[in-house]
Amino acid sequence: MPDSIISSPVTEELRTRAKELRLAIRTILDEWYTLQNIVRPRLLAEYDNHFREIEIEIQQKTLESSEIGRRVELLTLKKERGEKLTPEIISLVNTFVDKEFAKFHKRIREAYSMSAEQREQAAIKENHTDTNGELPKLYRAIVKKLHPDVSTETDEFSKFWHSAQQAFENKNLQKMRSLYSLICSESEQTDTRKYPDSLSETSRLEAEIKELEIHLEREERKLSRMKSEEPFILESSLKNGKWLTEHRQKLEYELHKKNAEINQFKALMKQLTGGKWEQASTPKMIEQENLDQEFMNSTYFSGR
Repeated sequence: MPDSIISSPVTEELRTRAKELRLAIRTILDEWYTLQNIVRPRLLAEYDNHFREIEIEIQQKTLESSEIGRRVELLTLKKERGEKLTPEIISLVNTFVDKEFAKFHKRIREAYSMSAEQREQAAIKENHTDTNGELPKLYRAIVKKLHPDVSTETDEFSKFWHSAQQAFENKNLQKMRSLYSLICSESEQTDTRKYPDSLSETSRLEAEIKELEIHLEREERKLSRMKSEEPFILESSLKNGKWLTEHRQKLEYELHKKNAEINQFKALMKQLTGGKWEQASTPKMIEQENLDQEFMNSTYFSGR
């Protein structure tokens, strides 16, 4: 019989090893996908259920402290340069800081009105914008693999079909990438066209195994890193009454410190302005479009 039909024990062993590695990678990718898209939203919702209100309040107070601290900084700088803190100057500082912090206030309002899942989706859209047309390419590859007329594993992959449609509709590039890694990576790994025809089957298998081992190590590190981060490290804690109490006390202490900072800054503002810093209005003579540059020039770059 031709040699090509009879596999040597070495070749069979290499095939078995490659198959084991592909299975190990698929198992890790499956776990990674489950953690990212099922466990993570559940844990965030559980955390929100216990601490959302106080976390939002801490964020609001942190922003308030930063904002009033910025007013103190600018007014103190002007005073140290010999400027008189007139109602017009105070109003100018207020307007500049209001504009500077407007986007942060918008984010706080959005965070307060959103659920954990909605905040997560907003963060994904902001941090994973598809600028290279990657989303439709990944979507087409996934659909080709999952479509019932094509896939021979429809029972196994049916659970991913809705996720792929949802990720595409929501322009969720991160989720689409994770789906692609889970569903299509095996096809890439078994593509022997990337190896020269001159290589024997044994050599091709050895090269593929080396790639698979590198891939497996990378995915293991990725999974391990994810498990070591929030919210996954909180899974057992969120069921621990003692931890919930202690964590709330910790958050309440943070809130107390922020309130103390705000009161300290308010006292400094009152000292600087004589209590007029909240009542002053923006001078109409200053055009809005020139406000920022004029303010920065007069505050930081004046020759005084």
